[in-house]
Amino acid sequence: MPDRLKNYLEMFVYLAMCFAILEVHKIFVLHQYGIEYRPHGVALIKALILSKLMLVIDHFMGLERFRSRPLIYPVMIRLAATLALLILYHVAELLVKGALHGDLLGDFPALRGRVGMISLVGESVPILLILVLFYSFREVLRFLGKRWMHELFFVGGMQPPERAGQAAAGRSKYPA
Repeated sequence: MPDRLKNYLEMFVYLAMCFAILEVHKIFVLHQYGIEYRPHGVALIKALILSKLMLVIDHFMGLERFRSRPLIYPVMIRLAATLALLILYHVAELLVKGALHGDLLGDFPALRGRVGMISLVGESVPILLILVLFYSFREVLRFLGKRWMHELFFVGGMQPPERAGQAAAGRSKYPA
């Protein structure tokens, strides 16, 4: 399987699971207020689109210049780029929804007052946390190597292999 397709599937599966959990939570919260909500695959569609945006970001952003810097740099740059594209996608989605319903600006949450903004922030914060976790894990995986991470999670033992131990010791300011 080509690397890009494998990366896309990894991103998609992770995001689909996270978005499905958020949608189930939304169903329960809205049900408490007597509001019927049936997402009908919203989590899968969001995961398909966001994982494609993340793949595009990985492809076009040259993050090699940050390889000698702390891992937080590539994580934050990817996060900022993903959030910027996600905001553009969200605005485009609202414009299309509004155009389909005959009211071009009617679907913008900011125009619906305080409740709309609270709802937008309430949906954005979990996505931000999901992306921080995803990008952080990927950078740690890239730094330590797949073999060491596999052994750490599935084989046991906390001793890193020679290569990972030397790389980590060479980069760290702190004793092991």
